Amino acid sequence: MLDIGRGVAVIKSGRIIAGASSYTRYNEGIEIEVDTVEEERRKGLATAVSAALILRCLDEGLYPS
Repeated sequence: MLDIGRGVAVIKSGRIIAGASSYTRYNEGIEIEVDTVEEERRKGLATAVSAALILRCLDEGLYPS
């Protein structure tokens, strides 16, 4: 269900190159998964999308796990 999931992405030249999203959702929070395309790794993108998703969860009263 798209209305209960959460996610943040970095887009470069129209392509998603990094993202953090809800892997599963439960009443109090979400389980987070993170990925970055191989050629864009080690640039801090995973940290940025993870931080943005965690802050969004905290603003919404969800536990980011």
